[in-house]
Amino acid sequence: MAGALDLLRGIAEAIGADRHCFDTRLVRPMALMRGNYDPPRPDCAGKKDFGIAGHTDQGCVTLLGSDGSLGP
Repeated sequence: MAGALDLLRGIAEAIGADRHCFDTRLVRPMALMRGNYDPPRPDCAGKKDFGIAGHTDQGCVTLLGSDGSLGP
């Protein structure tokens, strides 16, 4: 949980909030980490073909990795 608090404290500082504003809100966290891989879209893909379907992330923080490409 210390790592999560460090991350949230950094986010708080970045948005101009008090560094400890999340401390009391992270009392009994549910720790879950999920990984998704969305491969490049092949040229033969049709309009109805997609990678990861539209969704809402349920967690407190979502980290996205990128290969640097901007997409189509």
